[in-house]
Amino acid sequence: MGTEISTTATEYDNTGQWDFHEIKKEWRGAVDFIYTNSLDHAYDPQKAVRTWIQCLNENGLCFIEWWGVVHPEPVPNDPFSATYDGFTRLLQEWGSQDNYRTQDVLPLELSKRKGPARGRQGGVFVLERIKTL
Repeated sequence: MGTEISTTATEYDNTGQWDFHEIKKEWRGAVDFIYTNSLDHAYDPQKAVRTWIQCLNENGLCFIEWWGVVHPEPVPNDPFSATYDGFTRLLQEWGSQDNYRTQDVLPLELSKRKGPARGRQGGVFVLERIKTL
């Protein structure tokens, strides 16, 4: 299942129209995993990640594909940008505030990447909720 903010979202199988910055009550704590390569589209990336973490069940994981800076300046469809190292630091900072941590970073093979991210350092950041007693 996926979400898409576009009004054309429902034209695609298993896709609903929804802003990924927001959470539906029934999604809270109900998801095994979330995968996204869309964080660069977030107008509030910390809120988006916080929302995804809140959707995870106790053992759930959030996978964020990140390729670093694609556009030197924010553009309307990609308002969020950060270097790979900067993104790593942001996740650490946000996670300490929002009760999650980076469990692992899976490197991506850059030679297979097409488009503007080609040649940049990339990875899939694996986030987990910090379990509280």
